[in-house]
Amino acid sequence: NPWRRRTWQHSLLTGAAARFLSNRVPGADAHEAFVAGMLHDLGEMILLEVIGTPYQEVLAMLPDPHPQRKITERARFGCHHAEVGAACLEQWLLPDPLCKAVALHHSPKRILKRYADGPMSLAELVWMADSLAALSELKIVDRMPILERVARSAIPRNRGLTAEDFLGITERLNDPALRQHIL
Repeated sequence: NPWRRRTWQHSLLTGAAARFLSNRVPGADAHEAFVAGMLHDLGEMILLEVIGTPYQEVLAMLPDPHPQRKITERARFGCHHAEVGAACLEQWLLPDPLCKAVALHHSPKRILKRYADGPMSLAELVWMADSLAALSELKIVDRMPILERVARSAIPRNRGLTAEDFLGITERLNDPALRQHIL
């Protein structure tokens, strides 16, 4: 199934981006970041398996990170893929920070509200990694204007990350050797 493959590839890139970001974040665990990035779209895989073609139609109509996707998933299926993935991880009794990172990876405002104080959370890291992985998948010659907008958004700005940090990570994600190795 091409949708499963696309989700798997995006998850691998998000895991790699989370690992690269963790190297710039004091106290972050690279292995935990990689696993959280890998699992962030677990709910997509579950919905592809359980719902099948109707869910594929939503993916085709509203590719991530389309702002209407969360609303459309809830309206059509009664849930959003981030909620499904987090619920599964909770059932498996995985650590709360991992479950929250999956649950909130499309909710930067909720992340900011919940984790405004203290060290960078796994949820913040996964949100940024997901954004960078999605950007790296686009065929854009000059990513810097977009990266500057991402860096000015609240989470990275509050954490001292810059567009140059993000450019370095997207360049690493687009390295042919890395792509061949993980994709």
